[in-house]
Amino acid sequence: MIETDIAVIGAGPAGLMASIYAAHKSAKTVIIDTNTTPGLKLLRTGGGRCNITHSLPINEFIKVYGDSAKFLRFALHDFGPDKTIEFFEKNALKIQTDEHGFCYPYTNRATDVKRVLTDIAESFRVKFQMASKIEHIEREKRLFILQAPKEVILAKAVIIATGGMSWPQTGSNGDGYKFAKALGHTIVNPKPALVPLKTADTWMHKLTGVAIDRVGIRAEFEDKKFTTVGPMIFTDNGIGGPAVLDFSRYITDYLAAGKPAMIKLDLIPDRTLDQIDNNLTDLCRMHPKKEIPGILSEFMPRKLALSICENFDYLKATLSGQLNKQNRRKLAEMLKGLQVKVIAARSMNEATITRGGVSTSEIDDKTMQSKICPGLFFAGEVIDVDGPCGGFNLQICWSTGVLAGTNAQKYTTALK
Repeated sequence: MIETDIAVIGAGPAGLMASIYAAHKSAKTVIIDTNTTPGLKLLRTGGGRCNITHSLPINEFIKVYGDSAKFLRFALHDFGPDKTIEFFEKNALKIQTDEHGFCYPYTNRATDVKRVLTDIAESFRVKFQMASKIEHIEREKRLFILQAPKEVILAKAVIIATGGMSWPQTGSNGDGYKFAKALGHTIVNPKPALVPLKTADTWMHKLTGVAIDRVGIRAEFEDKKFTTVGPMIFTDNGIGGPAVLDFSRYITDYLAAGKPAMIKLDLIPDRTLDQIDNNLTDLCRMHPKKEIPGILSEFMPRKLALSICENFDYLKATLSGQLNKQNRRKLAEMLKGLQVKVIAARSMNEATITRGGVSTSEIDDKTMQSKICPGLFFAGEVIDVDGPCGGFNLQICWSTGVLAGTNAQKYTTALK
């Protein structure tokens, strides 16, 4: 039997940060994880580079979370991107910011982020219980009883930081939802997010691997307008890339209901419709004997240009000099709003994050403590909050982890 002040379930970024702030004032802390090593999911973030946060000013930073912003506001003001960078740099891991505002360790190694977190936790005498699966959790009087196959853990406070269900190969299997539900919490249906999308437009499937540096994606659902801009890549059954992953956050709720969604791709987002029309007019005048794919290749990869001309009748076997004013305008409008039918998101196995989780209405946003079960705290992706690509989801882990750990320590101290 293990007796401790605080038990942290999950040794990912949120759990590691929570354990540090739980233990830094001498609260006896144990962190439990099914994996053999901590921070396994952390190692995959940012393509192995670990995009720890983003450099946006805090007020703009908060806005990117959309519906999640209200719940996260206090946590982000308490421990925001500036404090995240300060935390790592104080612990000898210098942080760099790229031209997009993404913040990475100078070493470009997620392993160094993990090392810093585990070293600090160990310096505060956090006990790591790896390769240990919590099977059941219950609260009896003022203690939590956590049942694992080979031991029982008694804790005065518990922090659930198990992550969601994305990247299940890293140990995120939804156990946190099961524990939260057993202790009285409501779970908002988990869905894959920051995930590639499947399309019904089969002509696109032949473009697998073709990438565009900058695409705008827009749609309107239930009188709400959603837009993203960024790189995109065609996949074997749809579209992916950063712009699509960000957009999937908006569309996944609608797709979960089994209904297809119509979106529009702006293939040239940095030019207006009239500018594109004028560009096409000039190019057609300069190269009247050039086929349309050759003209379109000025704006996009040639393979995409060829595919567009093969699949839109008014462009077939047409030389640029034969493209009349009406069809030229029609082409310009299509380049600014290529209609695509999205039929599904790809699986949770491919999702970067989970949308859904423990309902925020049942968590105190200033402490991360349950409003239903005293002594129970939450941190990270297990909560029904999420953000776009760019370090915003790791910042949720850092900010909620600090709050959960700090207030779990205060809670256990008050019991003594």
